[in-house]
This record gives sequence, structure tokens and C-alpha cells, in this order.
Amino acid sequence: MLAAESLGLGSTMIGGAPPVLQRNKPLCKRLGIPAGNTPSVSLILGYPATHFRHTIRRRFSHVGIVPPE
Repeated sequence: MLAAESLGLGSTMIGGAPPVLQRNKPLCKRLGIPAGNTPSVSLILGYPATHFRHTIRRRFSHVGIVPPE
């Protein structure tokens, strides 16, 4: 996903697709997924329609460090 962003692409993971693909072998064949492979995540890529200059700025009320035991 980082490499895609560096190329100007947007990306997101789709969690609902793998269960469908795992149960539909003809669809896997049509998509070029080799037999014996189990889809576990779907990643979609594309050029974003909207470009943002800044991300959302978050403020944390407190950030602490837990000392090692």
C-alpha cells in the first residue's frame, strides 16, 4: 500500500471478498488465482478522485511510555 501511494495510487483492503473467493473456484480461475492458493485479503488500487493536501490531525490528551519490567 505504501508503494502504491508513492506512485499516486489510492488503495484499500476489502475483507468480504476472500470468503466469497474461497467458496467459488470458477471465479478464482477466471481471476487467474492458481489452484492451491487460498485468498486471504483483497487489495484494490486506483487513482483517487479527490486529492488531499493534509491528513486529519489528531490530538492525544496524554501519551505515556510504559517502562520495561
